[in-house]
Amino acid sequence: REFPEMTVFEGRYQVESTLGRGQQGTVYLARDLGLNRHVALKVLHASHADTPEAASRLKREATALAAVRNDHVAQVYSFGAHGDTFFLAMEYVRGRNLDTLVAEHAAHKENVPTHRGLTILRQIAEGLASLHDAGIVHRDVKPSNVMIEQGTGRTVLLDLGLARWFEQRGDTRV
Repeated sequence: REFPEMTVFEGRYQVESTLGRGQQGTVYLARDLGLNRHVALKVLHASHADTPEAASRLKREATALAAVRNDHVAQVYSFGAHGDTFFLAMEYVRGRNLDTLVAEHAAHKENVPTHRGLTILRQIAEGLASLHDAGIVHRDVKPSNVMIEQGTGRTVLLDLGLARWFEQRGDTRV
C-alpha cells in the first residue's frame, strides 16, 4: 500500500511526497518533525513486510549504514515498524543519480568531463573504503545507487540492501 502525504511514522517522520518505487518498497521524502529536516524514508511494501527475508534485508541495510560515518555513504537515522511494515529513515541527498548524469551527457553526445568523472570515482572509492574498513561489502554498486548532491557535487553511495559483512579473515557472515 502507498502512504499518503501527511502520514507520520514513529510520531516523527511526516511523508511529503514519493521519491521512487521499487519491487520491494517505496522511498518517500519526509520531514523529520523533531529536527525540522528532510529525510528519505524507505518503506517496505506490505506484501514484502511479512517475509522474514525482506524485513531482515532492510534491517541489515540500516545496520550497515549505521556502522559507517563517511561523507560519501548515506547516513541512517532510524529503523522501525509502522503498522504492518518496516521503514528506514536516512539522509536525504537532493540531486540526481549518476545514471541520470551520464544519460544527460550522452543525450548531448558528450562525455562527463574527465576531471568531474575522476572526482566522482574518487568519492565512490572513499565511500567504499569506509564500508570496507567497517567490514562491509556493498555488493550493488551501480550508477542508480550513486547520488550527486545538488549544489555541492558530493557523491553519496545509497542502497546497501544487498550488503554483506565479512571478518578480517575474509569469511562472509550474514
